[in-house]
Amino acid sequence: MIKIAMVDDEIGSMQDVTHMLSDYFEKRDQEVQISTYSNSLEFLSKYKAQFDVIIIDIAMPGINGLEMSKKIREVDNTVIMVFLTSMKQFAINGYEVNAVGFIVKPVTEYSLALTMNRVLTKVQNKASRRLVINLRQGVSVVSTDELRYIDVCFHHVVYHTADKEIEAYGTLSEVEEKLKGLPFARCNNSTIVNLNYVTKTTNNSVFLGNTELIISRGKKKEFVNAVLAFNELKG
Repeated sequence: MIKIAMVDDEIGSMQDVTHMLSDYFEKRDQEVQISTYSNSLEFLSKYKAQFDVIIIDIAMPGINGLEMSKKIREVDNTVIMVFLTSMKQFAINGYEVNAVGFIVKPVTEYSLALTMNRVLTKVQNKASRRLVINLRQGVSVVSTDELRYIDVCFHHVVYHTADKEIEAYGTLSEVEEKLKGLPFARCNNSTIVNLNYVTKTTNNSVFLGNTELIISRGKKKEFVNAVLAFNELKG
């Protein structure tokens, strides 16, 4: 099921687009859940990275659509965004937050379908998953493609990407469950590695570029087999 949020202070417009969206997905036998919000502040206060797609009206009172989208991107870099606008000149600003596209009001079934075709393709082609990390205050969301490795430090789980570290409560077993079916494997009891980033292995170490991680004796056979199988699959 695709989960869509629509944020628009114009209730009539929001209802029209919601009906068009329902028709669009019904014709394609695709399950969809559409949640509507008429206030950007209300949406932000309830946002827990629970949607696949957010359709945002740019011109809203208080926090406008562009400002709202930047706040969303601070915690969620993977959700798909689409903008609604009455003025085409504002649409280009949407690309600052990596929006998939924009739809000019008044919205027609044709213009909606053109953009939603791109959205649907993007959703269906996602090889990675959106990993929602619960923090002490709020959440952080990363694509599993961005994760290089995950380890434990002083009873905290630390998620390592190329440019940041995210520290959260939890266990590696819980993380491992979320990563099932993706190319991740434990190289020791306290470290899970994204096999996409493995550049070299030795008897006791695995290298992710300049980062060296220890391969424990107990995990060595299982981990090396996972690396070999992954490389064979890649060809």
